[in-house]
Amino acid sequence: MKHIKTIVQNIEKLSLLSGKQPQTIAAAAIFLTCIVNSDESQRRSFKEIAAVARIGESTVQAAYRRFLYPKRTEIIPEDYGDSLRIYNLSLNAK
Repeated sequence: MKHIKTIVQNIEKLSLLSGKQPQTIAAAAIFLTCIVNSDESQRRSFKEIAAVARIGESTVQAAYRRFLYPKRTEIIPEDYGDSLRIYNLSLNAK
């Protein structure tokens, strides 16, 4: 939770998802947090997160791919995850 809050704060600070619905921001932040997590059991798909957030899967994908992925090294806290793993994240994460 702490890291998700920090990621959301960084997203807001950089105005990456300004004008987007709160559930879109939350879903994209949760997805980014899950794929960086080294614990495989904590990973969730776009579809799973979208269902819980009650938004379209494509909405989460677009927010991640267009806005968060390019700025991932600035958004993710330094103490969360392996920096090499963060840098090498796939644009097509599932």
